[in-house]
Amino acid sequence: MQISKCVENNRHYHASNSQIEICIFLAVAFLFSECFPLYAQKVATNEAERMVQIFANAYASPGARTEEQLAKLIALADPGLSFESVAVAISGNKKMRNGDISVWLQYLRRMHQEGNATVMRSFKKIGALYVQPNNIYANVHFEFTYIQQGKILVKGDEHVSILLRRVDETQWRIIDIRSMMIETEKFRGTCLCEIFTSKSSSTNSVSAKITMPSGGNYRASTIVFELVECDPRQKTYLIRITNYEFKWLATGELYLLKDNKQCDKSEVDPEMVGIAFDQKEVFGIIIRKYLFEFECAQIAFK
Repeated sequence: MQISKCVENNRHYHASNSQIEICIFLAVAFLFSECFPLYAQKVATNEAERMVQIFANAYASPGARTEEQLAKLIALADPGLSFESVAVAISGNKKMRNGDISVWLQYLRRMHQEGNATVMRSFKKIGALYVQPNNIYANVHFEFTYIQQGKILVKGDEHVSILLRRVDETQWRIIDIRSMMIETEKFRGTCLCEIFTSKSSSTNSVSAKITMPSGGNYRASTIVFELVECDPRQKTYLIRITNYEFKWLATGELYLLKDNKQCDKSEVDPEMVGIAFDQKEVFGIIIRKYLFEFECAQIAFK
């Protein structure tokens, strides 16, 4: 009787151990099935961040003008890449450009130069990152500055959206890239000039309202030109403005006077500063060279 009871107890003991082992196995299997996808996703996200950071560093680097840095960007590009860029000025004007990989390469080679200004970019952050098994989407935020002769002309933000596609187990390529450059501050650009004329005998007073870039918006300044007709037969004019006097000849030459002889013959040789065949051209030269040299790269008349 005692032996039978011991056998029965031993049977229950082994059955209980088997159940425990099964429970442990199932628990481990469950944890593995739950944790492995999370681990795999983490690995994929880390790889995506690494790829995007490589792009951002090469894109923002001043060295992107060199073949070495360009090679890093080109290595990330798919032959079928599509490209689009939009530049939005403070005024609201837009410039758009789009094309294939050849257009993008042209853009990369010129992206650090805008006219006579050098364009500097700095990486700020990865704004968004979405990782799928075969695709990575990222939005990268840069700040840009246009600099000419040590002076800041324009500041702004650039948002670059890139779409990468997996080409094998370890390689990704950019298949789509879109750049949005938004000016936030502008200190030099196109000035708008509006002219108002009033006549008094031989003297014309010409008021000019100049609207010019001023950081985050535009400011206006009104100036008055005084025109005196020196010789009606030769159509020679004396032009006075603030601390300057100019003589404008019928042949178009515009001279800066360096003495107080005004309409009389100068004792000090005047300096020729330009050629103009109408009043707007004359005012444009004087405004750009002597009144608002830094602010006005060009003059547009209203």
